[in-house]
Parts: sequence; structure tokens; C-alpha cells
Amino acid sequence: EPRETMPAALHIVNPKLPGCAVGYEYLAGVGVAFKLVWAMGQQLSGGERVSEEFRDLLMDALALVAIGTVADVAPLLDENRVLVSYGLRTIGSTGRPGLDALLQVTRLRPEYLTARDIAFRLAPLLNAAGRMGHPRAAVELLTTRDADAAGKLARELDQTNRQRRRVQDRTCRHAEQLAEAEGGPAERPCIVLSHPEWHQGVVGLVASRLAERYGRPAFVFAQNGECVRGSARSVPGFPLFTAVCECADLLEEYGGHEGAAGLTLKPQRLPAFIERIEGIAAELMADRKAPEIALDGEVTLSALNQGLVEEIGRLEPFGQGNPQPVFGAAGLRVVGNPRVVGSTSRHLSFMVRQGDTTLRAFAMGKAEWAPELRKRQGETLSLAFEPGINTYRGRNEVELRVRDMQWDAERVVVRPPA
Repeated sequence: EPRETMPAALHIVNPKLPGCAVGYEYLAGVGVAFKLVWAMGQQLSGGERVSEEFRDLLMDALALVAIGTVADVAPLLDENRVLVSYGLRTIGSTGRPGLDALLQVTRLRPEYLTARDIAFRLAPLLNAAGRMGHPRAAVELLTTRDADAAGKLARELDQTNRQRRRVQDRTCRHAEQLAEAEGGPAERPCIVLSHPEWHQGVVGLVASRLAERYGRPAFVFAQNGECVRGSARSVPGFPLFTAVCECADLLEEYGGHEGAAGLTLKPQRLPAFIERIEGIAAELMADRKAPEIALDGEVTLSALNQGLVEEIGRLEPFGQGNPQPVFGAAGLRVVGNPRVVGSTSRHLSFMVRQGDTTLRAFAMGKAEWAPELRKRQGETLSLAFEPGINTYRGRNEVELRVRDMQWDAERVVVRPPA
């Protein structure tokens, strides 16, 4: 919420202030910085068009703007769509050794880059530095002009990210065990967990995993000395930041928005916080139904050819505010042996058949499905998925990026997004 009075300052640059132009409110911090430099360039160039020197500077910065906008989970609407779309095209041609090294270590081809690649491949490496206590490494990678140093830093960040994944997975398993031991998350209005051995850098990721799995707001705290620091993630229909504000007298620090928040409090106040936030959640979540995945339509596997997927791709960039279309297909059967894949064995790959068409399905973070898929292989199932193209050894093949599955459904129920 905007403050009633602004601090004394020569200039305040904030696109969320009342009276700002429509569309700018979606800008991430990196977008605000970009627009500020653009305006400075116009002033110094004496007109609407910037000088060639400023133009080169702005074009070179677009790649960083795209990465920062997607990594900050800013809505890909209005001007953000333009910035990210053009930024994606420049990531592989900036001449920045750090970006070239990132692409090399993640094995991403610049001509096929999407916002999804930033969100799930590039941004986690950059964020891992700060999460694990070494934020300077990401800054050095993006600013160095030395190719050898960039390669070394990118490999170090890749190892740091692998460490982050191990810590995150271990903490998630522990948190799920604690949640189940405390009576079952499905019976509680929200999830609040803390432990002295948890790493501060992953509590937000763990809270996100818990909220997604159990369909409840999740608060996860790391106990650190004299304070308990935590992160919270919301679910649709729960105004998280509003709820946190109602607990302000118990908190040392807090901030965020309706989807995510960070908060700090004294250990002795944690029981009172749990009691109050559970009371708030019980009231707000009383009439909430089980979470559902909204589908854009039902399709047959035979209709999912490369041309259709490329047509859908014209709606890119997908992300916050402009989600990738999700479809459903029913009457599927698992073919062959489902395989657990990925460096941390968290993902699942399996083949599904419908009539004469067989396609690969990939379920990120769903390795626990493997035993059930093998056991019930002769039964029919339906899948909710995003269609995509898997490029492997020069071959492009349609694949299903699975969001959820359901057994024995003859048809999928299509509930279009609101």
C-alpha cells in the first residue's frame, strides 16, 4: 500500500505511486532501473530518441532486464511482455562472458530460450548464491569481462545450486514429516513449522512446496540466534500479507505481498503467532474447496503435433500473469517402465498411449508417482499438462509437461481459468 506521506527526497521513482501511467505498475525493480536509465538517456540526448551510445547500452541491458523480471516473478503483462520478449532474443548475443557461461553450464541453446528456462534453469543458479550465503558470486559473474573467470564462477554457482537442491529436498522431507506428525495438514487451516537445523536460504522454497502440496498457506521458520526468521507462501483465496499485518504487534520485521511474505519475530512470541495466524486462516479458509487446476480445454494426443505447439508458443512469453495453457487428456494408458530422472532423482519420465498415439510425459518433482504408475499400469488415467517440445540430439518431439493426474476418468472436466 502506498504511504500517505512520502519521505523527504529530491526524486522518488516508484511506478506504484498514485497517478503513475497505467502498465508501469507491473515493472520489477530491474524494469524500473531500465526505464530510469532510458529517461536519463532521453534527457542527455536532447529528444525522444536516445543517442547511439545510449541505445547500445539499453539494448545490452535488455538481457538482464528479462532475467530479472522473470526471476522476480513479475507479471508478464503490458510493458513487461515487451521487455522480456526482446530480452530473450539478446541473451545469447550480449558479449557478456557471464551470460555465455551460464548458457554453457545449463546447456541451454539461446535460439530456443523461453521465460520458463529463465525461471527454472538460469534464475535458480543466480539465486543460489544469495540463498547459500555467497551473493557476491552472482554479481561478479554478470559483471566480469573475463571469459575464464566467468566460466569458473558459473561452474561454482552450478555446484552451489546443486547444494541448495540437496538442502532444500532434505528440509522439505523433514517439514512434511513434521506436518504429518502434527495431525495432518488437510485438517488444519494453515501450516506453521520451525526447526533450529533448517537453512534460512531455503525456507521460502520449502514453504512454496508445502503450500502447493497441501493447498494451505505455509509459514516456515529457521531458528537463528535471538530471532526466528521465516518465509510464507499463500494459496488462491488467502490474502497472505493482509493476514500477516494482523499479527504486526508480534513481529519484529515483516514485508511482502498477498502471495508471499517474509517475517521475523522473537522465539518466545512464536506460539502466540501460531495461535493467531491459525485463527485468521480458519476464518478465511472455512469455505475453501480443495485446490483445482483450471483447464483451457480437452485434447486428444493425436492432435498434439509440433505445429499446434508452435502455434501456442506464439503467446509467449509465459509466466506470472500470462500462464501457459493447460490441457487435459483422458483414457490414457502407461506404456513401458516409468523412470525416475534428474540429478537429484526428483522427476519422472513415462510414456502414455491413447489409441495409436504414444507421447512422452514428464512430471517435474513427481518421482513419488513411480510406484503407483507401475502398479496400476493396465488402468486408464487422465492427465493435466502443458504441451511442449523436447529437443534432444537434434530431434524435436512433442511432450506432455504434467501438472497432475487422475485415475479412471473417462473425460476431463474443463473449468476454464477465471
